[in-house]
Amino acid sequence: MKKEKKRSTFLNGILWTSGGIGISVPNTLILTYFSFYATDVLGMPAALVATILLVTKLLDGVSDLIAGFIIDNTHTRWGKGRPYDICLIFIGLFTILLFAAPRSGVVLQAVYLGIMYSLVQAVFVTLFSTADRVYLLHAFPEEKERNNTFVISTIAGQLIASTVAVIIPIFIAAAGTNHSEWVKAVVMVVIPCTIIGMIRFFFIKEVQTDAPASKERIEKLAEKKAEKKAEKKKQAHNRVGFKDGARAIMCNPYILILSFGIFIIVISSGFMGTATMYYFQYILGDIGKMSIASTSSYASLIMVVLFLPLANKFGKDKVMKVGLVLAVIGTLIRWFGGANIVTITLGLCLVMIGIMPISVYFPLYLFDIMDYGEWKTGKRVEGLYAAFPTFANKVAGGLSVSLAMFVLGAAGYNGTAAVQPQSVLNAIKLTYNVIPTIILIIMTLIVVFFYNIDKKLPQIKKELGERRAKEASCSD
Repeated sequence: MKKEKKRSTFLNGILWTSGGIGISVPNTLILTYFSFYATDVLGMPAALVATILLVTKLLDGVSDLIAGFIIDNTHTRWGKGRPYDICLIFIGLFTILLFAAPRSGVVLQAVYLGIMYSLVQAVFVTLFSTADRVYLLHAFPEEKERNNTFVISTIAGQLIASTVAVIIPIFIAAAGTNHSEWVKAVVMVVIPCTIIGMIRFFFIKEVQTDAPASKERIEKLAEKKAEKKAEKKKQAHNRVGFKDGARAIMCNPYILILSFGIFIIVISSGFMGTATMYYFQYILGDIGKMSIASTSSYASLIMVVLFLPLANKFGKDKVMKVGLVLAVIGTLIRWFGGANIVTITLGLCLVMIGIMPISVYFPLYLFDIMDYGEWKTGKRVEGLYAAFPTFANKVAGGLSVSLAMFVLGAAGYNGTAAVQPQSVLNAIKLTYNVIPTIILIIMTLIVVFFYNIDKKLPQIKKELGERRAKEASCSD
């Protein structure tokens, strides 16, 4: 067999970036702009939009757990996670269709938006996001190469995502409440990002696959039978049933804390993100200023670049905890600064720096948690562990947006009104500043006092290594 030339870690990182670009832009459009599109462009009641988001996210939450079992039991010659990159095509397609809703009755619009939203988030984003961590683990089985690849891809991806975040508000502000202009703006950003997103599928293969080895040695009939038998035995051993998955979750407090942490981060970001357009429209009086505030995302590059050196020196746990404290300080600065664009941007800078460890680098925490789970239970669970943070992310994203819209609806928000009452303005401030700050403080306290896996990892890795070496010698 011809040996493939090994690519540099830098090139692998750049190639890996493509997948993140393919999904981050549709997610940004949906989480930040969908509610405003539904209320102010389509003219739908805020409470109805909130109901659509709540119902679709309930379905979305169930699909995440199902996806975990599907991926844990996926065995193809392309690998375990790589085949699900095809989902990016469908994510791009249905995102465009979501923002191209028909101008018709409210009921038809509600049904249409619910179906499109569910197809994007509950089906294709779920499969892609859950498989993404497994793909990374199997494409780069060596920890150092995997971490370096992930860091490089994160830096490049964050730089591109920050630039897109600055540009998108310009297109949206220009579109105003014109339906056709919104469709054009969405198409202009989604199609190029979807094409870019598919690059890694063609260039990065999984080193560890579950494909039957006999397919590669079909000419050796005698070996084929034995290899098939061995492969079936291996897959049976690795098969994860419901009881295995439930035990793996219940015996691993760290997956619960990490998932809850992501849940709170997304809840906080969801409230803020949902209220952002309304805040800039009605409190600051200019949606275009969102581009100025969006420059704060460049500050996240500080933590993106420094995370690995800091984590190697002080431990990933400490970096995450200090980051969350900085994020809390940022939300307080933004809250008490009010409508001042300087304090808004400064506060967001600290928030972006602070949430990076848990919101962007959580796969690195997840790999440690997988090792802990294997050490604790004797069963290697990957897909379900990868699904749990995704589940938390999705449920929190939909729940926060729907709750924020319920708050605005209860306050009397009307997207067709030229002037909003004071009750609505107070509700916008509540969802943009007050609620995100309070729940982020709660999350920070939980992580600071209860997340301490770094202390246990040396012993875990040592015992796992000994266990695997023993199993390997027995199989020989």
